[in-house]
Amino acid sequence: PKAWLDEYCAEDVRLTWELYQKQLPQIEELGLGHIVRNRCETCLTLAEIELRGMPLGREDVEAELKRVVERS
Repeated sequence: PKAWLDEYCAEDVRLTWELYQKQLPQIEELGLGHIVRNRCETCLTLAEIELRGMPLGREDVEAELKRVVERS
């Protein structure tokens, strides 16, 4: 049911935020902030691409890689 899904998603977001907050001091201490930001932005971009209809499954990515390598 949608109500369960909404509740689950809200809890997932809350727990993810808490985990990030706990990891943040170590991320900063190790100087990895730029990598974390880059990965987050990459995930957002890939999600948007997939939502617009471009499949990003393993087979799809491997087929595209092969096509590009052969073209080079």
